[in-house]
Amino acid sequence: MQDIALPLILGLSDSTFEGGAYVFPAVPGVARYLVHYWYARKYASVWRFLPCDMWGMPRPLQFLS
Repeated sequence: MQDIALPLILGLSDSTFEGGAYVFPAVPGVARYLVHYWYARKYASVWRFLPCDMWGMPRPLQFLS
């Protein structure tokens, strides 16, 4: 379950929204590294469709030009 839920939660959170005033979830950097390098490995090809990376930074969407 962690292989899906944790990367999904972090990939959907935008840390730059309104200048970073609303950072959710508030997790330590070590946990973000753990999710990125451990839990997200199993479905790594799927997470490229998320609007943000595991650190909450927006990225260009794969299915839009």
